Amino acid sequence: TVNGEKAVLRMLGQVQAKNIPLLESLILSKKNYDWAKRLINTPSGAFFITGPTGSGKT
Repeated sequence: TVNGEKAVLRMLGQVQAKNIPLLESLILSKKNYDWAKRLINTPSGAFFITGPTGSGKT
């Protein structure tokens, strides 16, 4: 772009449902749990998990 931003998209395989932890099993504050629950139940939109390589996104 004119401002010099860059983007890289890497999609590695398909996520297996058996590897996805339950939201309730994560250690979240009530505020973050409620936010995540609302986000998951939203019928449309996109959710991105971003960060540099090796930052623990998986």
